[in-house]
Amino acid sequence: MFLSLALTMILSLVFTLLESARLYGLEAQSKMETELLLESKMAEYDTALLEQYHLYFLEAGRKGEPELSSLEQSLQELGEENLRAKPGFLKMSYTNLYEMQLENCYITNYTMATDDAGAEFRRQAADYVKRTMGIAAIEKLYEKATEAKELTEDNKDIEKKFEAAIQETDTQSGLERNTKRNAANQKNENPLDYVKELKNKSILSLVVEDVSAVSTQTIDLSDDIAKRTCFTGNGQVQQEDMTTGLFFREYLLKQFSDYRNQSESEVLQYEMEYLIAGKDSDVANLAGVAERMLAIREVANYIYLKGDAEKTALANTIALVTAGWTANPAVVKVVEEGILVAWAFSESIKDVKTLLKGGEVPFLKGNAEWTLDVGALSESFAKEEESKTSESGLSYGDYLRILLYLTGQEKLTYRAMNLMEQNIRRLPDRENFRMDCMIGSMEIQCSYLSKPLFFGWFGSGESFKGDYRFQEKNSFSYVY
Repeated sequence: MFLSLALTMILSLVFTLLESARLYGLEAQSKMETELLLESKMAEYDTALLEQYHLYFLEAGRKGEPELSSLEQSLQELGEENLRAKPGFLKMSYTNLYEMQLENCYITNYTMATDDAGAEFRRQAADYVKRTMGIAAIEKLYEKATEAKELTEDNKDIEKKFEAAIQETDTQSGLERNTKRNAANQKNENPLDYVKELKNKSILSLVVEDVSAVSTQTIDLSDDIAKRTCFTGNGQVQQEDMTTGLFFREYLLKQFSDYRNQSESEVLQYEMEYLIAGKDSDVANLAGVAERMLAIREVANYIYLKGDAEKTALANTIALVTAGWTANPAVVKVVEEGILVAWAFSESIKDVKTLLKGGEVPFLKGNAEWTLDVGALSESFAKEEESKTSESGLSYGDYLRILLYLTGQEKLTYRAMNLMEQNIRRLPDRENFRMDCMIGSMEIQCSYLSKPLFFGWFGSGESFKGDYRFQEKNSFSYVY
């Protein structure tokens, strides 16, 4: 009798310890199952985005809006499948000491690609480039872009100088003055008049050899992400670091086509030009980029001319011939500045044309790289020769990179996502694809139920009548 009682107590203690150990095991398993469930679901990322753009996002719905209830249902079914007992070795059944059921699974937090003006999208894009490109190279390019930004801001000032010179030479009245001016100019070309005619022409007719060969493809911007009301997540988007914007722009250069590297399979052939100019056609976007490049080159060339004493003296001589009859030094100085601007503008057209043909142009020229003669500008400009290049010259791609840095990050983000939407919608059964239905990070909460196993054996835990319930949360982001 005593031995039976002692054995019962010992076995009760043993099975209580076993149940306690099992309880810890069940808790650990619930954590692992939740993590496995979430990662399994996030592994169903959109393959089109991955293959075309190297981005990982989970589509929340293929009907043009997020379907969280369907997503939760698929999580529930996947979780139940993972927990379902399966035959062991040689299809023999076995006892699962950690058997549990998934009661429910809810999505508690999630973020979309378009949340916080596309921050989740930018982080992924930047992360892709970080693995292949060092920050030192990026910083050097950013310095050049900063310099270009200053030149772009100065362009308006030098254009005012040209307009002032035109006004001075066009508003002179009186027959005697006009007669004297015409006599002085009968053997000398007026660069101001010639460049005024150039400025009235379309930019593409000046910098593209065959305008008819320019792509006529267009993009439908009626569903522009920046203008429509986007679906948003309820999670918090991680903060971007200082290098994200730099790496993001390099990502754009790697992923999208441009005038020099076209892709006829996409909705636009000149995608980079669209990112910068934001127009709805390849023609308009190429013209917009050409104008921006022209503005940078014009200021850079003007700076060189102002620092070259010989060329400044030549501009002064032509100004004296053009406006010296006024006997007004101030007028002559205004005309001289206008001639320098006209000269720089003409040289810049040559530069942009060279860049579009695949040549390289120095950011700041020297005498050896200068092409046009202001003394015979129309004749010099009409020659088919390209701008002179140097080993330190910048290519068309380099100028696109500079212009990317001069374009607002939010604009670039929305335009890039517009292109992705339009391109993926061209695929079979993807006409409803939306970037604001793409999940970048998600948190789920799962509830599990398990019954006691060792309680009740030999009196162990006889008073315990309930079941075990575990609640676990787990989060996943494609970028850490």
